Amino acid sequence: MLDALIARGGAALGDKTVLDPLAAVQTAITGHADRASQYRAAVEAVDATLATYRGKPNRIGRARMFAERSIGLDDPGMVAFRCLLHAIA
Repeated sequence: MLDALIARGGAALGDKTVLDPLAAVQTAITGHADRASQYRAAVEAVDATLATYRGKPNRIGRARMFAERSIGLDDPGMVAFRCLLHAIA
C-alpha cells in the first residue's frame, strides 16, 4: 500500500506527510503477534514520527508553500493518521 501511495501522490518518505508515520508503523508492528502489542508499537511509532518531523518543513502538498511556517507544527495528515489509528483500535 505504501508503494501505491507514493506512486499515486508523488510524495516520498521524509517529505513530512502521512507516508512517514505509515512507514514507521509498518516497521514497528513487524514481529508483534497480538493486536494489543501491535497497537502499542504503532502508537509509539506514530508519536515518535510526529516528534521527529515537527521541527522540519513540509516539502509537498499545500503546506509546502509555507514551508518555513510549517516548522514546529504537526502535519495534518500525520495527525489524521494518528486519530485513525486510535479509532480503529
